[in-house]
Amino acid sequence: MEALKQIEERNYEAPFIDKGYQNIIKYGICFCEKVCMVMENGY
Repeated sequence: MEALKQIEERNYEAPFIDKGYQNIIKYGICFCEKVCMVMENGY
């Protein structure tokens, strides 16, 4: 999913890692009219 790819490429979790967070769950959410898709990628 493009949303999760963007989260990885733009390193959005870096500030949270710097603050000491260890368990980070990333969600990618996309909408198309009345359809919604959610994907999770965490570590």
